Amino acid sequence: MDLVICALVLVIVGVFFLRSLQKERKPDSRVSNPGDSPLQPPLDTFPSLDQRHGEGTEERLKNKLMQYAQQQNEDWREKAGFAVDPESYANQVIMCKRKAEAIPYKYRYQPPVILLAQPRATTEIETQGRSWLGGLPSLGDQPWPRSRDGSPMHPVAQIDLTELADIDTPEGFPKTGSLAFFLDLTAWPYSGAVTHVPQTDGHVTQPISALPRLARRSEGLGTETGSYALPGYTPQNAPRTFPRWPIRLVPLDVDEETDENSDPAAEEIWKMLPETRSTYYLVASRYKDSCPGIMTPTKWHTAQKFANDVTLSREWIPQNIRELRKLVETPTTWQDQALAERIKALDALKPEEDESPEAFGKRKDALRQRLDAQRDRYETVRAQEVANLEFICTNARAFVAFEEELAAWAFAQDQWADMEAHDVSRLKSDLARVQEDYLDKTPGLHLFMHKRPSLEDYLSQTLLDMIRGPRAVYEQLPQQIRDDFDRKALFMRWHDRHKMFGGYPTCHALERREGDYLLLSLGDDYLEGWSWGHGPATFYITPEDLEQQRWGNVRVDVGFQ
Repeated sequence: MDLVICALVLVIVGVFFLRSLQKERKPDSRVSNPGDSPLQPPLDTFPSLDQRHGEGTEERLKNKLMQYAQQQNEDWREKAGFAVDPESYANQVIMCKRKAEAIPYKYRYQPPVILLAQPRATTEIETQGRSWLGGLPSLGDQPWPRSRDGSPMHPVAQIDLTELADIDTPEGFPKTGSLAFFLDLTAWPYSGAVTHVPQTDGHVTQPISALPRLARRSEGLGTETGSYALPGYTPQNAPRTFPRWPIRLVPLDVDEETDENSDPAAEEIWKMLPETRSTYYLVASRYKDSCPGIMTPTKWHTAQKFANDVTLSREWIPQNIRELRKLVETPTTWQDQALAERIKALDALKPEEDESPEAFGKRKDALRQRLDAQRDRYETVRAQEVANLEFICTNARAFVAFEEELAAWAFAQDQWADMEAHDVSRLKSDLARVQEDYLDKTPGLHLFMHKRPSLEDYLSQTLLDMIRGPRAVYEQLPQQIRDDFDRKALFMRWHDRHKMFGGYPTCHALERREGDYLLLSLGDDYLEGWSWGHGPATFYITPEDLEQQRWGNVRVDVGFQ
C-alpha cells in the first residue's frame, strides 16, 4: 500500500483512537493501559513496519504523525477540549498499524460469513426469511434483554444457526436454534446483548413494554433513545423498530492471502456479485431522464416527510434562540481577539532590511486596509445575527402556526394515497416559504429550519420507503428502479458489509478485542437506517465464554466508542 495513503488513513484512525482514550472504560485485562508505552509488546510479535515496507518507513511515518499532531493541537484544544503529546500520538498510531499488519489477510480465526439482503422482487420482507435484520425477534420462551434504564433493547438481527450447520464454525458454537442480537440505544456509549434461542415456534415476540421510538428529542439535545435516531421522523411518529429485511448467509472460503495489498474475502465477493462494485444509493435525480415525472411528488408520503422536518425545526426553536443570543450577546468573540492581535502586530511592524520608508508605508497601508475590510465583514455578520435573532423572536408564533397547519394538511391523508395537482402545487409553495435564497440575506422562515429542506431528499425518502413498504406499494415503482435496487443495493459497500466471524473490522477493535471471536459485525446500512459513526456495530465473545455458552458475557462496540 502506498505510504502516503497509509499515513493519511493512520492519521484519521489515530485521532479517533486517542479521543476514545479520553473516555473512562471498565477495567479489562486484555486492553492495554493507555498510560503504558505503546511500544512495550515484543517486536517479534508485532514487527516494525520497516520489515515490510523498507528501511526508514517507520521513522518517516512517525515524523509525519508528530508534525500533524503539533499542527492540530491548537484546533483539538478549541474544538474537542484536549491535546496530545506528539510523540505519544505517533507511537500509538504506529503500534496500532504494527498490530494490524501482524494479522494476515486470510483472517485470524474463522473465514467470514457475509450477510446479504434478499432481493426485494421475490421476497416478502415482513414474513419470509429464516434470518433477518431489524424487525421483531422470535425468542420462544427466552426473555427480552433490557437496557440500563429498564426499557427493552432494540433488536437488530436474528441468525438461524442451521444455515451455518455445514460450515466449520468456532469450537463451542451452537449448531441449532438461532442467535438474536440487540442494541441498547438509550444512552451513549451504546451497549447490547445476544440471546441464544434453542428453539422457536417461528412467531415474532412482542416486547413486554413499548420500545422507545427511534426519533430525536426536542431542542436537539439528543434523542429518545440516547443519541441515536432514524432520520425523517418526529418523536410522535417514529418507528419503534428498524425495518425488517430477510438475509442470506454466504460463507467465504478464504485460505491464504493472495496479495499483500488485496483482501481475498473481498475478491470472493466480487466474483459472486460483480454488479455490486459501485456504491448505489436510491436518489430520485438519478432517474430524472429515464423515469419521466420522477421529480414530481405523487404520494402524500413526500408531503409528510417535509412536515416532519418542519415539526422537528419547531422543537429546535428554543435552542436556536439560545445559540443566536449567545452569538449576539458575547462581547468578545474569538474573531475579535484574532483581529485585535493582528492590529497589534501591524502596529509593531518594522520595515524589512533595505526596504525604503515609502515602500514600507505602502505595505503597511495595504495590510491595514485588509484588516479594516475584515472588521467590516465581522460587523456585517454580527448585524445579520442581530437581525436573525429579532426575526426569530418576532415570528416564532407565525412559524408554529405554519407548522400546525402543514402537519394537519399532510397527515390528513394516507401516506400512500395519490396527491392531486393542486396538492402538489401547495406542497411546492410551502417548501419555497422555508427555503433560503442565498442571494437575498433578508431574514425569513428558513431561519427556523434545522436543515435546508430539499424536495429531492423527500422524494428519495419516498422511493426508499416504497421499496420497504407493502407489496402493492412497491410494485408502483418504475421497473428500472426495482431492477437497479435488486442488482446494486443489496450488498453494502465493502467497508460497510455485514458479516459473522472473520478479521477485526477496525484497528481500534484489534486494540480492544484481540483474542475474541467476532460474532457479528453490522456496518452502516441505509436500508436499515443505520449510521453508527466511524465504525460498525460489533458483537464479540471470548473463546472461553463461547465454549461455556455464556452469552451474557458478549461485549459490544458501536461505532468508535
